[in-house]
Amino acid sequence: MKGPPGAGKTTLIEQIVVGTIQRGERVLVVSPTHTAVDNVVEKLLKPTGGGADTLEPKSLPVRYATRAKRLQHAALPAWVGPRSQRRAGSIAERLERRLAATMPLAGALFPRVDPNADGHAPLSAAIASFEPVICGTPIGLLGYASVRDAAPGAFDLLVIDEVSKMTLPEFLAIAVKAKRWVVVGDPEQLPPHVDAGENAVVLADILDPEMELACSAAMALARRKPKDRRLEPLLLVARHPTRAAHALRQQLVTTGLDRSPRVAAFDELEPARRAQRFYGVLVASPEQVDAACRCLDPEHAGLEMLVEQRLGRDLPSVPGLTRIKREERVAAGMFEQSFKAYHALPWANRQRLALPGLACIDELEHAMPTDALLEALDRPADAANTRTALAVRYALCAVSVYDWLVGMPIRDFTVSPLRELAVLDDRALQDMVRPFVGVLEKQYRMAPSISVTPRRLFYFNEALHDGAPKGHDYGTVLEQVRSAPSADGKESAEECARIAEILAELETAAALESAAQNKPAHHDVMVITPYCKQRDRLKQMVDSMSFDHLSVAVQTIDTCQGRDADFVLISLVRPKSTPFLDNPKRWNVAFTRAKRGLFVVGDIEAFRLSARRARGGSPRGASPGRQPMVRMSVLERIIEEIDSVTRTLQKAHHA
Repeated sequence: MKGPPGAGKTTLIEQIVVGTIQRGERVLVVSPTHTAVDNVVEKLLKPTGGGADTLEPKSLPVRYATRAKRLQHAALPAWVGPRSQRRAGSIAERLERRLAATMPLAGALFPRVDPNADGHAPLSAAIASFEPVICGTPIGLLGYASVRDAAPGAFDLLVIDEVSKMTLPEFLAIAVKAKRWVVVGDPEQLPPHVDAGENAVVLADILDPEMELACSAAMALARRKPKDRRLEPLLLVARHPTRAAHALRQQLVTTGLDRSPRVAAFDELEPARRAQRFYGVLVASPEQVDAACRCLDPEHAGLEMLVEQRLGRDLPSVPGLTRIKREERVAAGMFEQSFKAYHALPWANRQRLALPGLACIDELEHAMPTDALLEALDRPADAANTRTALAVRYALCAVSVYDWLVGMPIRDFTVSPLRELAVLDDRALQDMVRPFVGVLEKQYRMAPSISVTPRRLFYFNEALHDGAPKGHDYGTVLEQVRSAPSADGKESAEECARIAEILAELETAAALESAAQNKPAHHDVMVITPYCKQRDRLKQMVDSMSFDHLSVAVQTIDTCQGRDADFVLISLVRPKSTPFLDNPKRWNVAFTRAKRGLFVVGDIEAFRLSARRARGGSPRGASPGRQPMVRMSVLERIIEEIDSVTRTLQKAHHA
C-alpha cells in the first residue's frame, strides 16, 4: 500500500492490526524509523472511541527498543528493553484503574497485591506475558527473545511502515518470522539511509587494490575543475608504480576525461627530469614518496596523496601532504553518487530539469572499471561482470524493498552501475505483486493552499488530492532573509532571528484566538532545516523563548518524516542549492509536514533570480517532440512553483 503524506497510512495500519488480533492472530509491526513505530504504538494504546480503558488486546502492544530515550513520549507506556521495561508497570496501573472502576472491593485490594505498581504481581505479570502485537525496528526486534527465538512463520502477519526506507536485507531478516506481509509507505519520500563510507567495505572483494587505486584516481580527477586537472599535483603510491600508471592512463583515455593530466611512474622519469617540477599524476612506490613529493611540488602546497589499499601505514610523514580519505575513494563514491542519481534523476527527467547536483553522474562515468583498465591489469573481458557485481551490491545496500517489488526506475539510467540494475528487474515478481498494490490518493493533513505545490511538483497531480475541506489557513509564505555567509555555510543568525519573530507572531495570534473563542488555543510548531549546525542554533534560540500557546520542536529534514505540525518553519540557510540539497525526496518531506501554515525562510530572491536566469538561458537539447532540459536546482523549481500557485490563488480570491 502506498500513499502520500497525510493520507491516513498509520490509521490504516491500526485498522489492519486490530482486525488481525480480533481473529486471534499475532502481529509484528516494523519500521526502519522509530518515529513511524511510535506513531502506530500511540494509536494502539488509545482506548477505542476515547472511552474507558478496557485493556483490549490491541492496546497492549510491546514496543521493543534497546533504550527508552529513542521513543516518543506517547509510546513509553509500551516500552520493553533488554534489561528493564515500563510496559508491565503501565499494565499494573491500568489494571488497578480498571478494577477500581468496576469493582470497589478490588480497588481496595489491588495495592496490597502489587504495592509498588511495578507489574510484578501475578495478575499483572500474566497480562504482561500476553504479546499479541510486537513493534520495533527490524534489526532491533531480532534482539528481543520473543521474536529472535520464534520459529519461521510464528507470527501470522508482518506489517511494515515506511517501506521505502527499508533495504532488502533488513526486510528479509524479519520477514521470515511471519506468514503474511503488508507493506506500507511512500516512494516519493525519504529513501533508505545509506552511509557510503560504511557500505564501501562490501566492495572489497570486487575492486582489488590495483583496480580500486586507478578508479579512485579517476574519480578524484573528475571532481576537479577541468582547468585545474593538468596543474594540481596528485601522488599515487602503489606496489607496482609502472603498472599502476599504465592502468590509470588507459582508464582516462577510455573514459575521455576532459583535459586529462599527464600520468607517469617515478621510475619512468630520467634522473635529470626528477629534479624538475612535474605537473600531473605521479605514481611512486612507498620508498619513493619523499623524492616524488619534491618532484611534484617542493613546497608541498595542496599536494594530495592516494595510497593503494592494504599497502600499510608505515609511509613517510610529509608535512603539507593530504591523504585522500576512504569516503572520497571510489567504493564510497560509487555508493554516494549512485544514490544521488538514483533518487533525483527520474524526477529531474520528468520535470525536464538538468539538476546541477547531478554532476555526480560524470564522476561515475570516469570511476567505473573499463575494459581498457582491466586489460591493463591483465584481466581482459571482465568489466561487464565487475560492473554488474557493483550494481548488485548497490541494490542490496541502498535500494528499498518497495522498488524491489514494483520495479526500479532503470529507464532513466545510462551510466554504470545504475544501468546494470536492469538485470535485477524481475518482471515476474512485479506481475505477481501488482494486483495487490493499493494507492491512497487523498490527503487529510494539509490545507489546500499548502498541498497544491507538492501535489504538482512531486506527485504530478496523480496523488495528494485534498480530502476533507479545511478551515482558515495561512498557506505557504515565503520569507525573504539575506544572510551574511557563515564560515561553512551551514548556519544563519539572520534566519534564526526572523524565525524567532514568526514564532512570537504565532504566539500572539494563538493568544488572540484563545480570547476570542473563550477556550485555550494551543498549536504545534515544527522548525526544520537541512543542517545540524543550524538545528542546534535554532534549538538554543527556541529554548530561550517562552510560549504559553505553542509547542515548538526543532528537527533536521532527515529526521522529520512521519511527524506533522500545525505550523512548519523551514530555514534554508544557503542562498543557492548544493548537491546535498538537490534531492527532491528530501524537499517533498519538508514541504508536506504543515497543516495550517508553512513559512519558508531564506534568501528567496536569490533562488527566484537563478530560476529566471535558467528559464531565460539556452536550454539543453531535447528529443524530437520533447521539451528541452532546463538547468535548474530543486529549490529553484520549488520557489518558482510556489510563486505560480500564489499568483493563481490571488487571482481566484480577487475574482
